[in-house]
Amino acid sequence: MSHLVIATEKEKLLTETLDGLGKAGLFVKSTTTWAGLLAALTDSGCALALIDGDLNGLNAELLKQMLESLSLETRLRSIASPIPGIKRSPTGEAALLRLVDRHSQRVLNRDSLKEISLMGLGEHPFARLSRIAQQDLPVRIEGEQGANKEAVARALHALGGASRPFLKRGPDQALRLRGRGGTLYLKNVDAWEAEKIERARELTTEGNWRIVAGSRGQADDASLTWIRLQMSPLRDRKDDLEALARLYISRYRRKFELPSRRFDRSMWALMRAYRWPQNAKELETFVVQVLTNVHGSTIRTSNLPKKIRRMIEPESPLAALTEGFEEVVEARLRPLVAGVEPGAKVPLHRISVAATERALLRLTLARTGGDQKAAAELLGIARNTFRSKAQSFGLLDPKKRR
Repeated sequence: MSHLVIATEKEKLLTETLDGLGKAGLFVKSTTTWAGLLAALTDSGCALALIDGDLNGLNAELLKQMLESLSLETRLRSIASPIPGIKRSPTGEAALLRLVDRHSQRVLNRDSLKEISLMGLGEHPFARLSRIAQQDLPVRIEGEQGANKEAVARALHALGGASRPFLKRGPDQALRLRGRGGTLYLKNVDAWEAEKIERARELTTEGNWRIVAGSRGQADDASLTWIRLQMSPLRDRKDDLEALARLYISRYRRKFELPSRRFDRSMWALMRAYRWPQNAKELETFVVQVLTNVHGSTIRTSNLPKKIRRMIEPESPLAALTEGFEEVVEARLRPLVAGVEPGAKVPLHRISVAATERALLRLTLARTGGDQKAAAELLGIARNTFRSKAQSFGLLDPKKRR
């Protein structure tokens, strides 16, 4: 597959050029050395090289001689500082894209590119992805549930020249690799046993595959040196929320061959007020449900069936308070579980349940000012049950029956 090469030591120039070409869905490599440029030019897949005239060790005459003697089809263009005898690349992103489009093919379509730009990957996401796509180290994509980490993994695969297979495996699936080269995506790597991750590393090393893993950031694996990509949650990116929703509206309107659809202000207000705990996947599901169940060119909250509206409108304010509780508990339990060797006779269940229940009863008593009846009602259990448990945890004075 034909690709482009950028050769410069200037960080800002490299980042801006990589990001501009990456967000156009182009397969781009980069180098910061003269030796790296020479190696790139001898690659038969290199269609165009964009070279900074200030590159350390650059020899313009040798470049031209190489192209003539090796009959290379690579085109050379200078960027930033000029190079004698080599044409300048056009200035401006649009003009540069017109040039490179004549020499390379896009590996990601516009829809995918737009979606990736709204995944919370930070500033210059395509420059980061393009750089990471060139490296051989395993990649750990960290984000909350529903962040669509697999889409980022597939983008990495494509931007690295995706002529080889992309294979997805979960923690309970068998590991078998056929052929040489490709990307092995480990879904929910937090749930993988250390021995299985090591087996994946051995297989990928033998077959020249690359590991990319999706993680909720709930565990860490010290056996591999990871490149880490962090995806911020959708609730922290309200502008991205609306843009991503519009992308899904357009995508599924075309897929289902629906007439024009738009959400009115009441819909956007409802969606902005929701925290989207399941992130992009939850937003995508909601949009599909709305488009397939609500008719009319303008969709208002008053048009939504109750079942669909409840998807993003919690019935009780308690839902907002308890959101993420399981993740918090899991974070606290993780070091406890990690510190116990398999086979050790440690009553982890009893210890963890007792600690959680003791804390809950203590907080409830504090909330009710020590009133046992009110505390039992708040917890939704019988007063005698509450009293028995609280006494067993040493939270009550045995002589006091309030």
